[in-house]
Amino acid sequence: MESLSVSIIGSGVWGRAFGHAIAAPHCSVIFYDYQFTKAEQAATVAYTAAATDITDAILNAQLIIVAVSSVAFSQTLQQLTTATVPIIWLTKGFATGDKPLYTVAAEILGAQAHYGVISGPSFASEVESGLPAALSLATNFAADAEWIRQQLHRRHLRLYQQDDLIGVCIGGAVKNIIAIAAGISDGFALGENARAALISRGLAEMTALSQALGGRPDTLLGLCGVGDLALTCCSDLSRNRQLGLAIAAGKQTAAATGVTCEGAAAAAAVVACATAHQLELPIVAAVAAVLAQRITPAAAVENLLTRPLR
Repeated sequence: MESLSVSIIGSGVWGRAFGHAIAAPHCSVIFYDYQFTKAEQAATVAYTAAATDITDAILNAQLIIVAVSSVAFSQTLQQLTTATVPIIWLTKGFATGDKPLYTVAAEILGAQAHYGVISGPSFASEVESGLPAALSLATNFAADAEWIRQQLHRRHLRLYQQDDLIGVCIGGAVKNIIAIAAGISDGFALGENARAALISRGLAEMTALSQALGGRPDTLLGLCGVGDLALTCCSDLSRNRQLGLAIAAGKQTAAATGVTCEGAAAAAAVVACATAHQLELPIVAAVAAVLAQRITPAAAVENLLTRPLR
């Protein structure tokens, strides 16, 4: 296998974990973060290094991986407009307004730029520990996906190529919002049946939005849909589920958990996007209303339970 130089922009827990998972004799990883101490702390395993400047970080890179929060996504891409190599993001969410990340990438990088997403069921702590994980990879140029899959495939990290960039992005964004709802449900001790219903109906909302934007429904029956949704809704390692539990306990803000929760950042944007496409997403809308403190969690649950049959 040819030697590969990868630049990872963003050295938080997920960027660090992914970098450690792919670092190998044939794959060197350079970490960059606007907080240099994070990049230094990430570059602690073999075949990794840290850069103090983003220009230096991407200078000789053959692949750039963006691992920042959705809030920082647009600003980060603005610094990568001169890149001529594929840019792949690990971010799951929406950017400002009602824009999915693939739309933001096209606007900032240009339609002819090479970009894509890696998404799926993956807790950073397990990936960094070398435990097995399987993820979806989708790009706007199919040849890039095949090349990246071959380069980054590891025994403990399997990448499955998808040709539906829209579906993979929407799955990664919406599942976090549904996980907040699942956390609220579990916090109120509504039972396993209720959580299963939320997962099932959440998948329906996710699929409806993806289709409205041009994605394929079958995409979300795989890793980046059902797989990621089930993991995020059911595990106590899930930040978004933990936020839901905290809300049910009377703590109304995302800051209650002390960590970044992409579902909280995406909820209002997903509602705006759905409204623009004349879609009704009851669970997503309920979570967005609770986060904005327009309604209490208990009232949101009651509204969902008493919705008219259709």
